Amino acid sequence: MHKDIAVRLKRWPELLGRLFFGFYFIFAAYPKIMHPAEFATVIRRYQILPDSLSNLPAIILPWLELFVGLFLLAGIMKVATRVWGLFLLVLFTLMVTLAFMRGFDMDCGCGVALFGDGRIGWSKILENTGLSLIYYFLLLHKPLKTKSL
Repeated sequence: MHKDIAVRLKRWPELLGRLFFGFYFIFAAYPKIMHPAEFATVIRRYQILPDSLSNLPAIILPWLELFVGLFLLAGIMKVATRVWGLFLLVLFTLMVTLAFMRGFDMDCGCGVALFGDGRIGWSKILENTGLSLIYYFLLLHKPLKTKSL
């Protein structure tokens, strides 16, 4: 009985992580799906891809975010979904960091800003880095098993 309670308590952080990040990805995807042309404009402002290629990620990334969010909430395709979620978080963190290093003063186009106004800067870099680390430790990291003495 005592082990059952311990096992259930260990599942709570994962469940809360799945719920938080599931809704986070869905809310981030929604404005991009509804306004793909605006998102393509944001992608062009990052000046990483040629303008002619900016429409493709503007269409693919929001749908990927949506499916990651839905799959996290549903608890299906767990490994693939969690890896794709981390990929998206790290990708967006790198994009924001590169734009900041290049001196761009613009909205990140993230769709969700937990802290601040969503503009590229230290607060957005720290927010994205923090989210990536929390995501990793809640949903991907498996602690090392230790033997009790």
